[in-house]
Amino acid sequence: MQRNSRVLFALALVAAAVLSGTACFDQDQARTQVTITRVADPQWPDTLASGPYLSDVLDPGPDGIPNTMDDIVYEDEALLTVTSNAPSDLQVIKPNGPYARVTLERYRVDFEIPGEQIEPIEGSMHLVVPSGSRATGSIVLVTGFAKTQPPLSTLAGGGDELTGTARITVHGTEETSGDEIVAEASIAVHFADWVQ
Repeated sequence: MQRNSRVLFALALVAAAVLSGTACFDQDQARTQVTITRVADPQWPDTLASGPYLSDVLDPGPDGIPNTMDDIVYEDEALLTVTSNAPSDLQVIKPNGPYARVTLERYRVDFEIPGEQIEPIEGSMHLVVPSGSRATGSIVLVTGFAKTQPPLSTLAGGGDELTGTARITVHGTEETSGDEIVAEASIAVHFADWVQ
């Protein structure tokens, strides 16, 4: 009988240790995990995959002739699909309850292009992502100004192509706690003066 009570006591200690280890959450950690699940060109919003993004450095305008007065330089927009979930299956966030939403407020795009440099882009955004669901918003991926500066301006009117990676970082705030939320994604970008 004494042996059975020792075994039961040991099992109770193990169970208490397991429960206390899995039920406690780091108070310094946000209760929401945000993930960028897709980066897409708005011209192709229904594509399932992210990238590559084809960035056209120059539109020849109505006359169709590059390097004339009617040329147009467009900025490139990207659609971000973002999901928000609890970081653990043990953690439950009730819809419309505390911590139930994340608001994404700003972003940064850094480019990695071998042997070349394009200035990073920083901008504001406003995208509310309810917990357990997803939302889609847009950001500027490449500014029109960047296309008028080397190395991108050197592609206008030519057949060359420059490839690299755009690394996107979004920052936001978790409702109720005010904790900062950060999510990252990347997409391959191909810069060229694409044929219209």
